[in-house]
Amino acid sequence: MRLQIPVAELAGETPEYVLVGSHYDSWDYGVTDNATGNAAVLELARVLSQKQLRRGVKIAWWPAHSNGRYAGSTWYCDEQFEDLDARCVALVNMDSPGCMGAQEIGFSTSGVAGDTLGDILRRCTGQAEVVIRPLGRGSDLSFFGPRIPIQVSFDFYQTPPNRGRWHCAGSGGGWWWHSVEDTMDKVDPQLLMRDTRVLVELVKEFADEAHLPFDAAGCLAQMRDTVADIRTHCGDDFDFAPVERALEELDKACARRICFSSDRQAKEAGGRLTRLLCSACDEYHFDNTFAVGLLPGLQLVRGKHRNDLPPQEFLYWRTAFRRQVNRFVSECTSIVQALNSDADSVV
Repeated sequence: MRLQIPVAELAGETPEYVLVGSHYDSWDYGVTDNATGNAAVLELARVLSQKQLRRGVKIAWWPAHSNGRYAGSTWYCDEQFEDLDARCVALVNMDSPGCMGAQEIGFSTSGVAGDTLGDILRRCTGQAEVVIRPLGRGSDLSFFGPRIPIQVSFDFYQTPPNRGRWHCAGSGGGWWWHSVEDTMDKVDPQLLMRDTRVLVELVKEFADEAHLPFDAAGCLAQMRDTVADIRTHCGDDFDFAPVERALEELDKACARRICFSSDRQAKEAGGRLTRLLCSACDEYHFDNTFAVGLLPGLQLVRGKHRNDLPPQEFLYWRTAFRRQVNRFVSECTSIVQALNSDADSVV
């Protein structure tokens, strides 16, 4: 059937904007996955429509989330690519808020300074500890192609004695996820109010602060740690030296830089860093939705050794790896050039 993608647009003082997404298709009743998310972003639109923000906000409701495997958000990315690449500075995904028993909030993110997320959460909820995970390819995180530096997805956790997710990726870890039991009785109205309050404050932060809170140093640290970890699982059979040299140059260019003082620089440098950290393909295509970790292009040789593989298969993996190394080095060079060409606009 034909599906619609409703989009609410709130103008800001500048052409740049924050994109907020929430899928509206569901399994059976799907009240906590994701009618509660739809309600939260609708309330976000109501609240922000009464404020004047530096940057605009676009709020989209995605179809084809599960059965289409994020087909709605990927279609939107294809159709709006030029606009997203030129103007979108942050992406926030809202999925499964307000669930019964989901007392703890965490975040999956690329690029956002942890202090920013922690401060907002403590201010809105009083929660002392914040779990921050690396961003992956899932839940309508379909926007690594356009240069969007800041990307955040909410995580909701059950608390003791049922701490964790019950191996359930949605509904705040509730056992009723993707079943006929996902009904109104699984909603906690107070938690939904809390989660929506955090959403509002987070989007306001990205839309109104003069400097986007992109943590370049933290992003580079993740890259270095990931490269070192991959190397320990494939020995010396693959040449990581070009990657390490590119990271050294990138580290020099980003030294002591906490945030970018212009949205243009944030997109040129931070947007490319996020793409490199989270995606294995070029900007016009999409990775699959399997969890493979950060720097997925380099992860493909994890656990592979020359002596364990037939010669033809090793050659295949070495060639694929070489292409990913070329991509990595080229992207790093572009980022360094972007930073060095306008060094005074980076703080």
